[in-house]
Amino acid sequence: MQRSTISEAIDILFDAFVRLDGAWTAELERSGMRHAFADARHHLCYAAVVLDDVTHDPDLLVPHGAYDLLDDAARVLAHEAHHSVLALGQMLLSAREDKLAERSALDEAEISVMRMLAELSPFVSLADLGLRRTLLEGVPLETVLADLGARA
Repeated sequence: MQRSTISEAIDILFDAFVRLDGAWTAELERSGMRHAFADARHHLCYAAVVLDDVTHDPDLLVPHGAYDLLDDAARVLAHEAHHSVLALGQMLLSAREDKLAERSALDEAEISVMRMLAELSPFVSLADLGLRRTLLEGVPLETVLADLGARA
């Protein structure tokens, strides 16, 4: 059986954060990083069981493309997984700014977060995708809200 791209992205994220833990230079903040990672691990593992089999149609595996295929419970799982990975992304931005870990480990972890968010993007709402743009890409909230309003 071939592994899903979601499962592959999870493995890459887990490996990157294990390496990040070893490269973390600020002992005091390490527990916060570990807690955020544990939260994401929980939500991702739970969501992957449901999302892996929703669709394999490449036309639907685009941002927000498979959202309408999900029931309410699956939407909540996708939302929680997405938000937990967003939290990791925010933590990485702060860690980079405060030099809490080696740069190469931060780079690898950031790439893994972006890959994971891309894998989750077909299953989350437009508002969740907008939140990513604001929190991680620096797009002003007003711009994101205007874009969402234009799509409504």
